[in-house]
Amino acid sequence: MGFSRGSVCVVLIGLILFGAGCGPAPEQRVRDRIEEARLAAEAGDLRALGSMLAEEFVDDRGNDRAAVLAMVGYYIRVDDGLHIWTRIDGIRIAKSGEAQVRLLVALAAGPIEKLEDLTRLRAEVHRFTLTLVEAGGGDWQLTHATWARASLADVL
Repeated sequence: MGFSRGSVCVVLIGLILFGAGCGPAPEQRVRDRIEEARLAAEAGDLRALGSMLAEEFVDDRGNDRAAVLAMVGYYIRVDDGLHIWTRIDGIRIAKSGEAQVRLLVALAAGPIEKLEDLTRLRAEVHRFTLTLVEAGGGDWQLTHATWARASLADVL
């Protein structure tokens, strides 16, 4: 099975927003959870990832929830030691309870402590647009994701 890191990123990004039900405002709740969720994604917590994806989730390539979780599970088994860097470029939350999030995600085989590490580690960088809906209890669930490969220049 050859899964792209981009496919795997969809679920990892879902985890970034997992548990966004805590905090003073929806946008801040998303931001407050970035570091905690990044660490959980690096740990390969598929249970947390699955709880973030809505049952009706589909990405722009037609992968549904089950397919994405299977890809992530495979990737975690073959690529131990994944390190993730994220930067939110924008969050728009509608009164309807839907959120659009734009962010950059870099994946590398070593710790990313500063931006220069992205180049040294030859990190893969992806740009995401996520659609989330507010579920009961203030939680957010990922319903749709699009992504494209980005360059290190987009980060720097």
